[in-house]
Amino acid sequence: MLPRAAFLPARRSLLLRLFRINALALTLAVAALALTPATVSWPITPGQALVLVGGLLALLALNLALMRRALEPLGRLWATMRAVDPLRPGQRVDVAARSVEVQELNAAFNAMLDRLEDERRASARRVQSAQEAERRRLALELHDEVGQDLTALMLQLEVAVRITGGAPERELLEGCREGARECLDHVRAIARRLRPEALDDLGLRDTLTQLCQRVARDGQIDVALHFKGLPPDLGDDVQLVVYRVVQESLTNVLRHSGASRVAVEIATGAAGLSVTVEDDGRGAEGAREGLGIAGMHERAVLVGGTLELSARAAGGTRVRLLIPAVELGS
Repeated sequence: MLPRAAFLPARRSLLLRLFRINALALTLAVAALALTPATVSWPITPGQALVLVGGLLALLALNLALMRRALEPLGRLWATMRAVDPLRPGQRVDVAARSVEVQELNAAFNAMLDRLEDERRASARRVQSAQEAERRRLALELHDEVGQDLTALMLQLEVAVRITGGAPERELLEGCREGARECLDHVRAIARRLRPEALDDLGLRDTLTQLCQRVARDGQIDVALHFKGLPPDLGDDVQLVVYRVVQESLTNVLRHSGASRVAVEIATGAAGLSVTVEDDGRGAEGAREGLGIAGMHERAVLVGGTLELSARAAGGTRVRLLIPAVELGS
């Protein structure tokens, strides 16, 4: 099969094409004067002026049509440049063009997009690595230091409750003990949100199951999790991005939507891996995208994916992450 370029006309310099267009217009003007009975004398008669104006308008219209066709590839390039969204990688302009300059300009623009996307992904990967390292450090400090201090405080309060004789004092100490226990539970929950240890030990499927169960229990909301194929060899970056997107989506549902039901679906197809989180809440129309939504967009770019936030026809919000198949093992 012949390449596409074999069916294209020979590419010429844009300067040469423009020169030929104007040369054609001038040639037609000279031919009209030389090969037709039209003459111009001084003073110009109304008939001659009419012929000159008509011929000029015809030449201008022809020149405009030919110039517009010659510069059409630049218009397509301009439209693509205006439409490029850094959070939606993969947009490219067609390199094939009739002129060498436009073809090289298209290729240079695509190469620039390649470099920008590669650098953006590398930068996002460095940022995520630094963030996860800091999250791990904070989680360990909360668990090992604050958690142990609170546990020791609870034991001391337990002893104080047993040795206290008066009922008012005992009741006060029991209240302090319960407050310390609740504080310890909050610290442990924060540590779990900072670093999902189960992701390293149990894998993505079980970690998401635990996350959805915990959100359903703590938020008093129905959370349905469905898997429609999950590759066993997902890269660490992909697993972490999927987990964080689901986690942030569920957090937004609890904080802002007022929903009673959430559906989370993880599906794998020919196009890649899709993650969909839908709720039946009040929706996100007119709401400003905060740091959480911006963070999800950045994480999607990290693995070459795209993230869409839209309103459901039946009410509520849909968050959809799509990771191309070629990125699943990254």
